[in-house]
Amino acid sequence: METTGTTFSIRFDERTKQILCAVLDNTIQQVSQSISAGDYSEELLSQHEELVQVKRGILYTRPDEVEEPVVGPEAGINGGHGVEAPTAAVTL
Repeated sequence: METTGTTFSIRFDERTKQILCAVLDNTIQQVSQSISAGDYSEELLSQHEELVQVKRGILYTRPDEVEEPVVGPEAGINGGHGVEAPTAAVTL
C-alpha cells in the first residue's frame, strides 16, 4: 500500500463498527486460509497485513463525547444551552 500523505476521517455508530469489524474478520479469515494453504505471494501477505491494520484501527476507536441537544419543553432559549426563556409577571 502506497502512502500518499492524504488521510480521511469518517464517523460511524456502534452498530456500523460491529458490521465493519465482522466483514473485516471474514475477509481476514479467507486470506488467512489461502496463506495457510500455501499461497505466500507478496500481494496476499500485504493484503492480509493491510486488512489487519484497518480492523485494528476501527476496533480501537473510541466514541466522541457529543453533547446531545435539549429538545422539547425542557429546552430553553438556544436549544437548552445558556440563557433561559424570560418569565413575565402579570399584575392585575
